[in-house]
Amino acid sequence: MVSFITGVIDVADGGVADGGFHEDGLMDSCDGLVGGWDKEQRLAIMKDSRIGSYAALSIWFSLSLKWALLSELLNVIPSSFLGFIYTLSGWCAVHVIARFIPIVLMNTLAYVSMGQSKASSMIAKLESGQWLLALAPCVLVGVLAFSLLDMIVMFIFTAVLIFLMRLYLRKKIAGFNGDTLGASEQIGEIFVILCLLVSYS
Repeated sequence: MVSFITGVIDVADGGVADGGFHEDGLMDSCDGLVGGWDKEQRLAIMKDSRIGSYAALSIWFSLSLKWALLSELLNVIPSSFLGFIYTLSGWCAVHVIARFIPIVLMNTLAYVSMGQSKASSMIAKLESGQWLLALAPCVLVGVLAFSLLDMIVMFIFTAVLIFLMRLYLRKKIAGFNGDTLGASEQIGEIFVILCLLVSYS
């Protein structure tokens, strides 16, 4: 019962902390990428503020899956001070590593939008030193949350996940936009939670 309630709170605070920004991107992306027939229609749907059936299904599935995985993860973590450290470092790893995924997509895909967009002029590619700064927190929380071998395996599968996301976005809209970045972050959160559960089980 405790893990059930804690899982609900963890899912809720993740959305409240950023105002549901990434969740909104997930819903818009699912409506557009799944419901649109071509690039232009997909982008137009993503700009529409109305919520479609794919958006509703995606947010229900995403939140339910995160809650289920978090509840199970909390069940396998021991109730001790060390368990608290694992929980805290794991939760940090979820959010830090998941937010690295959109950074990679931004730097390896073209920005796409319906018509002119002010955002395109504000997007700059990271230089080598900036890449190190972006990657360093991921490694730090990874070392705290995973064993060395599990961390390496997790990063390898993260690279595969990013590769598949890039292929899908290039096929659907020939690039990325703000909504797809939010969606990638949400997928990343679920992926890292799953990796933590496998690692701790």
